[in-house]
Amino acid sequence: MARNLIKNGYVTALDIGSGKVCCMIAKVSDDNIHIIGMGCAQSQGIKNGVIVNIGQAAGSIQDAIIDAESKAKKRVESVIVNISSPQLKSVYVSAQITIPDTRVIIPSDVRKVIDTALSKVDLKEMEIIHQIPVSYTLDGQSDIEDEPTGLSGKTLGVTLHLITAPLAQIRNLSMALERCHVWIAAKVATPYASALSVLSQSEKDNGTTLIDIGSGIASMAIFSNGFIRYAAILPLGGNLVTKDISYILKTPIKDAERAKTLNGCAFVSSSDEKATVTLPLIGEEDEASSTTISRKTLISIMLARIEQIFDFLKMYLMEQEKEDFATRRVVLCGGFSLTSGLREKASTLLDAQVRCGKPIYIKGLSEVLPMTTMSTAIGLLLYALNHRIQKEDKKIKQQQKENWIKRVFKWITQNF
Repeated sequence: MARNLIKNGYVTALDIGSGKVCCMIAKVSDDNIHIIGMGCAQSQGIKNGVIVNIGQAAGSIQDAIIDAESKAKKRVESVIVNISSPQLKSVYVSAQITIPDTRVIIPSDVRKVIDTALSKVDLKEMEIIHQIPVSYTLDGQSDIEDEPTGLSGKTLGVTLHLITAPLAQIRNLSMALERCHVWIAAKVATPYASALSVLSQSEKDNGTTLIDIGSGIASMAIFSNGFIRYAAILPLGGNLVTKDISYILKTPIKDAERAKTLNGCAFVSSSDEKATVTLPLIGEEDEASSTTISRKTLISIMLARIEQIFDFLKMYLMEQEKEDFATRRVVLCGGFSLTSGLREKASTLLDAQVRCGKPIYIKGLSEVLPMTTMSTAIGLLLYALNHRIQKEDKKIKQQQKENWIKRVFKWITQNF
């Protein structure tokens, strides 16, 4: 369970990705977030969102945290961290309980039916990252989205959406953070975090699929009726395109990445045949030992992989058998979404309405950085803010309920 996410008005988000580790320290006041320090480091010891070398990963994490601390002039003690395991799973479970004497539903009844549902789940070395009640039932009345406390009934039911990840991978993450002398305040599935920062409330309500394509992975979150209905991490990222360029053109990875970023595109134009790109060859130190290709050749290499990625995504979405309307509206984000023409290409390949999304702007975020690459980190900060607002709303509702009970009791004592 999430706890102490905002301490003394401050919160820290740690986005551990395959390409970079990003740490954001923010000051929270009322409903506003102001980033006071941000640090980034190249990911080492992390593959497809999972730690494969604790020492190297801890070094990258520590570099990002120290960088953020020096700018914020504040020590980081705890972080909200993202979980990017390719073994991330969405599991649904339902349960019902009988309410004695058909009385009013109280919070302990809701906790009991949720615990009953959780008792049915065989985790098999998996940890629950999120448990989201997507609907309640009361005496046959279905699709009750809010907690039915205060209502009268005999049979209370709940359907939970559980997002789980391998326990071993969570332990490795915890050990890496322990080496950096920080503890985990909360864990958030990467697709959920990205969606919080990129999707509008209307998109969440009406049905939308978010696809965040980073360096090593693609995060997917399917929303409808305001809830996340499905979450997944797929080993598809922009580095596949980079590796193709490097392998086919025999150029170093860093030069292939630069060519992709500066000259890459998701469609070929008439001018691309004449435009040229010069790349050094692997193992050749002499600048004269390089290769010059047309921009059309570079884009053709990219297009082959882009089509493969989106063909796979389309088939994957079809296999999930989720609401068709939610998968026909897609929002792209992440560094790879910045590729020129990718939105139009994705719309054709996915047969869907596609837009490129960027996260909500937060004060203090450097305008030099591409906002869309910060989607997950910003989402982690918003998760903390939403958690606090929900706790405050719950407290207010409880106080209102207690005041109502006091008024009723006072009226009874005065009239009887």
